[in-house]
Order: sequence, then C-alpha cells, then structure tokens
Amino acid sequence: MRLILVILLIPLLFIASVKSINVDAQEPSPEPEPQPEPQAELQPEPEPEPEPESEPEPQPEPQPEPEPSPEPSPEPAPEHESLPEMTVEKLETDLEVVSTIDDILDSQQGQEGESHHEHKPEHTLMERMPINLEDISSEDYGTDEQETRPDDVDNDVIQELVDRFLNKGTLEEDTSKKVNKAVDTLVGSSSYWKPVKAETKDSIKDNAEAVNWVKGYNSEAPKILKEVASAGWNYFTAAGSETKRYLDEAEDGLRKFLHATSTQARQFDLNSVTDETVRRQIELISIEGVNALENKEFKEYNKILFDIHKIYADTTLCETPGQKAPCIHKYSDFPSIVAGSRNPEKLLNLWKSWRGAAGRNLTENFERLIELNNKAAELNGFKHAGQMWLSPFDLSTRTSKQEIDLMADVDKVYTQIEPLYKQLHAYIRRELAAIYKGESSITRDGPIPVHLLKGDGGGDWSMHYEATKPFEADDVIPEEILMSLKKQNFTSKTMFTRAYRYFKYLGFGKLPKTLWTRSIFSRNWSKDMICDPATAYDMMNGEDYRIKMCAQLGEPDFIQAHKLMAELYYKYLPKENPILLRDAPNPSFLKAIENAFGVVAGNSDYMKSQMILGENAIRDEAIIVNRLYKEALSDLVKLPFDIIIDKWRFGAFSKQYDSSKWTSIWWKLREKTQGVSPPAEPEMEFDPVSLPSVVRQQSPAMKHFITYVIQFQILDALCMGDSTPLSEGCIPKKENVEKAIAVMKRGAEINWVQALEEITGSRKLDATPLLLYFEPLHNWLLNANKDKVYVGWDGKGEPFQSEELPEVSQDIETEHTNTEAEDNIAYPGGDCTNGQECLLESHCNGTICVCNEGLFTLHIGNTYNCVQGNPKDAGFGDGSNLVIELNEIDKQDPNSPDSVTTAPTTTKPAGNSAQSNIPQSVLYLVGLLVVLQNMF
Repeated sequence: MRLILVILLIPLLFIASVKSINVDAQEPSPEPEPQPEPQAELQPEPEPEPEPESEPEPQPEPQPEPEPSPEPSPEPAPEHESLPEMTVEKLETDLEVVSTIDDILDSQQGQEGESHHEHKPEHTLMERMPINLEDISSEDYGTDEQETRPDDVDNDVIQELVDRFLNKGTLEEDTSKKVNKAVDTLVGSSSYWKPVKAETKDSIKDNAEAVNWVKGYNSEAPKILKEVASAGWNYFTAAGSETKRYLDEAEDGLRKFLHATSTQARQFDLNSVTDETVRRQIELISIEGVNALENKEFKEYNKILFDIHKIYADTTLCETPGQKAPCIHKYSDFPSIVAGSRNPEKLLNLWKSWRGAAGRNLTENFERLIELNNKAAELNGFKHAGQMWLSPFDLSTRTSKQEIDLMADVDKVYTQIEPLYKQLHAYIRRELAAIYKGESSITRDGPIPVHLLKGDGGGDWSMHYEATKPFEADDVIPEEILMSLKKQNFTSKTMFTRAYRYFKYLGFGKLPKTLWTRSIFSRNWSKDMICDPATAYDMMNGEDYRIKMCAQLGEPDFIQAHKLMAELYYKYLPKENPILLRDAPNPSFLKAIENAFGVVAGNSDYMKSQMILGENAIRDEAIIVNRLYKEALSDLVKLPFDIIIDKWRFGAFSKQYDSSKWTSIWWKLREKTQGVSPPAEPEMEFDPVSLPSVVRQQSPAMKHFITYVIQFQILDALCMGDSTPLSEGCIPKKENVEKAIAVMKRGAEINWVQALEEITGSRKLDATPLLLYFEPLHNWLLNANKDKVYVGWDGKGEPFQSEELPEVSQDIETEHTNTEAEDNIAYPGGDCTNGQECLLESHCNGTICVCNEGLFTLHIGNTYNCVQGNPKDAGFGDGSNLVIELNEIDKQDPNSPDSVTTAPTTTKPAGNSAQSNIPQSVLYLVGLLVVLQNMF
C-alpha cells in the first residue's frame, strides 16, 4: 500500500514542483553570448555590477573611399501641407535584396558615428532613402532566439510538499506564513518605516533637516521598490499562486513604507524648505492617495473593488425580453454578441438587461467607494477626491492651490474639437439610420440612441467601422509589411533592435544590455504570461531596464516596439535623478511621448528606408481617410465622453447632487456634450455606475483626454519643418528630437506644463495639431455632409426620409480586420520557411525548427520535443526509432533516422500547433511512469 501511495504521489508532487519558480538571482554572464530568457526572481536580486564601458570596435580592413551616405533632406516648410493626391501601387521588387538591413548595419566600419561603406548595386533603394542607419554602430543584442527553457525541478520544493502532505494531510499552502522573505526583512528595518502622529504636521522648520531626511529617503526607498519591481516582473511573466503571493506581500510592504514616509514628510513646513528639488520631493511623498486610509478602511476599499470586479465577472445577460433563467452570457461576451447584430430590439434588451442585473449592486458599492475616496482625499489635504485626482494635472498640492483651471482649459480645447466631432456624429447618425432602417428612435436632427452605437457605454463606435467606412478600399500596406518582415527573417526581437537603432539615429543614447538579456519580446509558452499591457520596466536599481511584450510580426507591433522604446528611454534617461523624479511629470505626458513616436514610426519614408515597404508603396486618399475614420471612432469620440465621466464623478465627490439625481444629471451631460440619448425611459436607474470607465477605473478620465491632445502637439513639434502631412508622421529633424530628449532627461524635476513648453514652445493645451492630423477626414466629412444633412442634435426630432439614407449591404454586419499580424511561431519539427519563430528550445535551420545544440529530440506521435537528457536513458528508443504513439498515426518508415538524434531530419512540418505539442512537464511525467512500470 505504501508503495502504491508513493507511485500515486510522485506525479502529483512533480506537477506541483515544476509550477514553482526556481529563483535565478545571478546576473547573466556576458561571455559567451548572453541568454535572453529572463528567469523568475522570487529572491532579491544582487546589485548588478556596473556595465563596463564598451571597448572601441575593431577597425576593419581598409576599403575604398565610398560616396558619402545621403543625409536626411527634409524640406524647410514651416507648416504642414494639406494632404496631396496619392495612389496605391503594388509593392515593387525592391524587397528582393540579397542582404538584410541587419547585414548592412553590422558591416559598418569605423567608430560609432563614422561610416565608410562601399555601396553595392542591390542597395540603390537604400541610397535614395532619407534614413540611413549605416551610421549607427552595431551592438551585441544577445542571441537571436528567445529560448524557452525547461522548468527546473526544485528538490527543496518537492521535499516541502512531501512534508506538508505527510504532516498535515494536505498540499494547501499556509497563507499565514510569509514567502517574500526579502520584503519581510525590510519592513521596520529603519526609522523610515515608522509612522508619526498627525499632530506633528508642519512642526519641522529646518531646511537642513529636510535635506538630510530626503537624502535618507532616496537611500531607503529603492530597497522596497526593487522588491516590488522584481515581484511584479515575476508575476506578469509567470503568473501563478506563488508569484502572486510574492507580489501581494511586496505591495503590502510598499504600502507600509509609503504610509510611514508620508506621515513623516508632512512634519516639514514647506515654507521653510528653500531647496526647490527637496521641496518638490517632499510634496510628492506627502501625497499617498488611498494609502492614507486606516488599515481597516483600506481593506474595505480593496474589498469593494474586488466585489465590483466580481459583479462584472458573474452577472449574466439576457438576449431577449422575459428570458427565463439561466441567462448564459456574461459581460465579457457583450462585444461578441452585439458585433454582428442589426437587431435594435436585441441591442436594447442587452443594454437594459445589464443595467437591471448589475446596476443596483454597483450603485451600493459606488456610494461607499465615494465616501472612502473622499476620506482619503481629506487625509491628503484635499477637499474631495476629485481635487486629489486632478492634482498631478492642475499642479495643486496639500499646501498650494491649483496653478491652472484644468476643467476650464479642457472645455476650451473641446470647443476647438467639437466641429469635427459634430461632423462625425452627423455622418454616422445617417449611416445608422440606414443600417437600422425603420427604427423610429433615431432621427435626422436629434441625439443618437446610445444602444445603437454598440459600445457598452457609447464611448467607442468602432464596431460600426466596416459597415460605415467612407471608402470600400482596403489598406494593403499592412499585408505588404508583414510579407516584407517575413522575407527579411524578422523576429519579434528584430523589430525591437530596429526600433532601437532608429532611436539612436535620432540622437538617443545607448541603453543597458539588460534590455537584450532580460526582456521578453514574444510569449513564453512554457509559462502563464500576462501579455497585456505591453510595458517597459525599470527594475529600480539604476542598471536593469527591460521590456515585456508578446509581440507578433506585423505593422501594429512594429509600431508598438517603437512606442515601448520611447517609454523605456523616458524611464532610463532620468536615472541620475532622485528616485521620485525618475519618471515623467505625469502618466499622460509619458503616454503622449510614446504615441507621438508611434506615429513617427509609421511614416512611409522610414518604412521604405528599412526596406519594409517598396519605394512606390503609398497610401492614397481613400486609405488615409479610412484609417483616420477608424481611429476617430475608437479614440476621438472618447474625448467628450472623458469630459462627461469626470464632470459627473467630481459632482458626486463634491456632493453637488445626491444619488437620487445621479441618472438624470448623467443624461443631461451626455445629451448636451456627446449627442446621445438613453434608449429606455429617462428614469432608468443605474446607468452611470454600470459603466466600467466610471466605476472600475479609479483614476481621472482626463488622463486620456490630455494624452490625446498633447500627443499631437508633441508630434507637431517633432515634425516642425517637414512637409509631410501630419497624419502620415515624419522623419523628425534631430534638433527637434533634442528638445524631447532634454525634457525626458529631467524626468519629474519639472511639471508637465513646463515639459510641454520646452518641447512645443507653448504651456497651453491646444487642439490645432489634432485638427491638422485629422484634416483629411474632416475635409471629407464636410463634403459628405454638405447636402441636406443636419449637423448637431438640437433639432425637433424629424424622421429621416428614405431618399436621405445611403445604400447599405444586406449582409449581416461583421467586424473584419486586415491581416496585420499573425502568430508567427513554430515548434520543433515545424515549418519555419516563412520566418516563424521557433519555440521550445529550437531554432530554424532554414526549413524546419531543430533542437538547439546539446539537446536531444524526443519524437512522440506527431510531435518533436527538445529535452536535456537522452530519451534512451528513460526507455524512449534504443536507436531503432521507437515511438510512443499517444494517438493513432501511420507507422514510421523503419529506415527513418534515429529518434534521438539532435534534430529531426524530415523537412515535412509536424504538428506546429499548440494543441499538437505536449508540454515538456507532461512528457517527463510519461517517461517517469514508463520507468516506474518497468521497475515494479
């Protein structure tokens, strides 16, 4: 019996152990080439040694003096021109080049910044392009493949599981025991962890004491921040109960530190602090947000947020009126249910069903959430939570009033945008009237019934793009880009190395090597990664900077790689600043910088210079208008919605009205500002609190509004002097980029208004560049709406006449997407001829994925798997190609190669889907069972 128990227990313990994270805290050795796969870091990382200064690159053999590389030649037009007439032409054979751009770049000669190339005939396209990255010196980016290492077996973990099972009869974890020992050791380790009483506020009036305290803070804070960064990285790259506990304990430790230091910071009388940098840091430290709540109330706050998320996860929707339980659809199913529907009754019932089922519980939770937010605001020195939320934007602190009237400025900017929004509103209202022909609730001069817009709250109209797009033409550029990336054997990592070189070309400096040795650029299929959102990481030690993204080949992620590179530079450049001043002035400014460089990355001249587009591949007017229309339906229409959300919430925070008037106030704001109306009776309860953007997002909606406006101001500044239409981006002049770099280096030393002024020359929000960006769409809408189309929603509610409505397709409306990206992956034995990335410890030999050097190939059924040990030793094969047939397959040719050679020799793709590949842990378990069977 004991033997049977052991046999049954071993597989269970093994499965549990391989899910545990074996911490690798050692710094990867730079010799030989570093391995890019980051290891889980549950233990504190040692301080990395400073990166040695790069040695001069070896001088190549002398070459004949070539013609100098052409420099960028932007035209000196002071302002952007309107959209010219363009045509789409087929991608030329310019992509048929012998050498890839990496070959060109890596063959550069001389020191960084000096290039002497002998241009070959194949590179004539490159010579004509405005960007030449040949001047950018190559670096060691680590290995080309991101390897997926087998899970380590931790014998200590296995022994702990055995002891727990034998002693307690269960394998459940003891949650009372701390697992994050590093954080547990830090808590209370210095005086900075000890809160002080509120009575001591403003009691210290000595500038020298304030300076010394801030100096100590900058030594103490990185200790806990490093643990939080490490635990966060581990959780988001290998999600599991163990990594989640490490992260929870790290965040709890950080909260204790922030609470203690905030109470200490409030002791200093800021009027006595003469050092501006010290003063700014104390101001930032003293505001702790909801962390200011007492522990009991803080737990209640988190419990309410948890309950709200649970309501969104558990509440069911009914498609038809009077449908009896159970209704099977959840809130997460809403987009897929409504996407293909042209039935207004179905859309109305879904809208009412959600609000009726979830609204009452959400209202009760939201009322209490308002009380707790307001209490936290008062503890931070603000009158109500709305003021606290806006403080990073209106520059108010606990001791000073707002420097700018943000909401007034936002209203002023929206008056600039409103004419474009009204044209868009008028166009889609007429299109919807044709789609829902006979629906009496939609009129030619009134607001749009919100349920017909299909988004859960009317803040996103993109589900109607395919049915309402201005032109039938489809953009073929994304497909051409994907084809080109494959032809040049790009991988996810290659897109990032290309983005990095472009940033260096623009004047940015070198980034630490950890970007290449510890980042994750594509999904790690051996772990449960949380891919969204893609993020740049500062590991808070001044040396380690990384990126996490599950990138796929294609135009969207090529552009996203550039945006993440901009984000990482904004984290890296201010690294010499005090810890609190190493990021952007506020989140909106950081996001705006990212988005501006994202538009720059999509510029066709840049794409052509990298041979990602052919010389004659351009977008014509129809394609450009469609693209801008699609962006407007998803982003531009959010701007009035952002204003409505915050005005309504701030009114609730400041008690301008009680909860009985919430719905009526909400719909007055929406109809006036957004031009939408409720589909049901006006007294319909719970509508505002049923929207995730109102209840779940406990941060100001103004973040998106400000981001979206200033990203075009920054883009306009980067493109100053370039004649390309702003909607097409540009190749920025280096003197324009230098201003952005200077601002990024200063981090949070300056506020966002100062940063905006240094880049653009203006301290004000201004929608003029936004309107310039959307000029092609705006002009088209003006023309489309000029004949008998009512612009606005303040009419008498007149019905549409049949002759006013456009023709629409009778097919069921579905959302089509271009082939912009694909899962560009393959497994051992799979076809990689089209540039697929080989996973599971394999690499491409030109035709198929073969196991890396030193590994053995285990052939099971239709799959090949790369393993560290010789399968013969575990009973898998004796040299005559023994195959374990888990599924019925054709018998193998007895003359086929040995199954344990280091790579499958067949060129036929074998099982390159996730379903057909058995995880290595399962293969190990199968082998273990075979061995046990033979033993007993």
